Amino acid sequence: MQPNKNNILHFIYKSTQFFKIPDFQRPYTWDTPIVGAFLEDLEHVRHSSRNHYFGTVVYVPEADHFTVIDGQQRLTTTLLLLVAMYHILDEYPEKSSITAEQIKNQYLYDQYGAPDKDRKILLRTVTTDNEVFKKIFEKQSLTRDEAANRQKKTYDQFRYYFSQRNQLETYISSLGKFEIITVAIDKNDDNPQLIFESINSTGTPLSSGDKIRNYSLMLNNEEARRHVYDRYWQRIERSLTRREGDVLVDDITGFYRNFLQCKMDVAGKSLPEAQTYSYFKEFFNNTVDRNHGIVQLDAYYEDLLHYLDAYLFVAHGDDPHSRFADFAKHNARFQYLKFSPRISFLMDMLVRYVHGVVSVQEVISIYQTLEVFVVRRLMCNMGTSGMNNMVPFWFKQIEALRDKNPNKPSLDDVFRRFILDGRGRTRVFPNDAEVRSAIENFPMGTYANHLIMYFLVGIEDAIQPKESGLLARISTGEVKLSIEHIMPQTLSTTWKREIGANAEDIHEIWLNRLANLTLTGYNATYSNKPFSEKKSCENGFANSPLNINRHVASYEIWGHTALQERQKWLIAHILRTWPALTSSLLSNDDSRLEKYAINDDIDISNTKPIRVTICGTEFSISSWRQFAETVCKQLFQLDNDIFAGFQTDPDFDLRGGGRQVSGNKDDLSGPHEIVPGSGIFVGLRYSAQSLRDFIYKIAEKYKLEDDVFYELER
Repeated sequence: MQPNKNNILHFIYKSTQFFKIPDFQRPYTWDTPIVGAFLEDLEHVRHSSRNHYFGTVVYVPEADHFTVIDGQQRLTTTLLLLVAMYHILDEYPEKSSITAEQIKNQYLYDQYGAPDKDRKILLRTVTTDNEVFKKIFEKQSLTRDEAANRQKKTYDQFRYYFSQRNQLETYISSLGKFEIITVAIDKNDDNPQLIFESINSTGTPLSSGDKIRNYSLMLNNEEARRHVYDRYWQRIERSLTRREGDVLVDDITGFYRNFLQCKMDVAGKSLPEAQTYSYFKEFFNNTVDRNHGIVQLDAYYEDLLHYLDAYLFVAHGDDPHSRFADFAKHNARFQYLKFSPRISFLMDMLVRYVHGVVSVQEVISIYQTLEVFVVRRLMCNMGTSGMNNMVPFWFKQIEALRDKNPNKPSLDDVFRRFILDGRGRTRVFPNDAEVRSAIENFPMGTYANHLIMYFLVGIEDAIQPKESGLLARISTGEVKLSIEHIMPQTLSTTWKREIGANAEDIHEIWLNRLANLTLTGYNATYSNKPFSEKKSCENGFANSPLNINRHVASYEIWGHTALQERQKWLIAHILRTWPALTSSLLSNDDSRLEKYAINDDIDISNTKPIRVTICGTEFSISSWRQFAETVCKQLFQLDNDIFAGFQTDPDFDLRGGGRQVSGNKDDLSGPHEIVPGSGIFVGLRYSAQSLRDFIYKIAEKYKLEDDVFYELER
């Protein structure tokens, strides 16, 4: 390496060189606040005699250009500033003693490296950034997506800022005080990939997606890099770049996180977003050998593209190859529901469908089964904390169950049996009685509005299946509805009189129950009007196109009796819309009588545990000590902050002195470090009963006491 002190303006002034941002780099990311801070620094330098340290630029000198390994954000920002000034001075030359032509020739053009017709602007950037930079420079019109590119926003910010100012030459000279350390890397001796990862940049931190992109394209030969970029990565980035408001963002991290959950053995816990990159490197290195051969790379990426198509459909509803049209309606319902654990599960299923392993009808049935399971649990207000760690891996489990069955039943039937056999907080399927009880007793005030909308719209769509599509029209914005309290949130005198005796008590009990809620596009119009007016006014309940509203209009008075009747009506439709599951298969859980929940009150003296199940994942064990070690380790990995809190939790004090969990081994009897290097120890030199009670206490703290089971050998 050759480090040198320089300044950003002098570094750019390389008349026979251009700068290339290689394919493995992330796109330009500086946003308005960061650019604003850059302008503040520029003004400070302009009004003082001090220099400003601007960071590091790491590059590989090539024959006619510099390949920038780090510092591309600072370099691109500075060039965008110069482009903005070039354009301003081209129109308003009186704003500076420096001419537009001088800026272009000194900082933006390769003057001597090629004939006039082949001259290039001095920056070649990654993916769509390159085309956007070129269009900005040449003042060409941009597409809607290109206009959302952060380069364009930075250029516009500079254009507006400097249009309000004169003596622009002072700003350019101030850039000469922006000191940088340039590091030239010998491409034959250094590994740009490792350098890229290890640099502590002062710009926007790298996301997992940035690092994955970098690692995927920093292959060990140019042929492989060009092949992967041209054939696969352009498509991957284009597919995963989405508009959020007026800004384009990528979803690379989200895709790879779900892809790795489909491909790697991480069952029992969802892959933390922060660990996506490290898991990716492990998977990539195990899949593609160090030679980075084209055949192996093609096999890896062709498989990955199947998962990409599935992800785009499941997460975003995109189906560019029209492979999943039969499932679009079912998939859209889950997009509205925002139940994220489904993504890996459904990706696994759709990839099997593309390979011909799963039929159209099986896919539709599995979608429907998962919806019934999720909606019933939501209605029953059941905890979902452990579902993120279980649902993503269910497809592999039901495939394994089907393969064990000599009759090879349909996968959807196996899935229904799997759900019906579920035990524990995150697996129990609510029966009709539990759903009925929830609707009768749970107020909806604690639910997110989109869930209440989902319940009511689901009922409406089910009543008129030939015209069903209300949820789809709401999702696209074609129809705008809001939740209406039929009996208003504040009772007027008229309402109290109509409800009759105990109006205040009835109002308190029923206000946020599902029976008192409906959908309308005219919420402000209804306001606190009496029920009779809400029924008969223009666009009132009686004139509504919705069945759920015309049913409301069938009542003369909206009081206790009407609310009870509507509740029965809703429950009947809910149980038809999301019906109880059935399966032709016998229970797969033949060991139920031998399996015990952690809180079961049984005598475990003279027993040996042979298996422990934690959140649906089984672990073989051979002693009570190993039982405790396994549960502690898995729950620590699930959320180490919770476990760390046990070190000072008085519930883990022992009556005779000492503790059960501590950072000090001397406090414990039979200390065991949960995970090497964690510095947290548990005491395990106790009887079987004491260890079981200790583990129950830990599971209870995690609110997973219904999700830990064990099997005994007596």
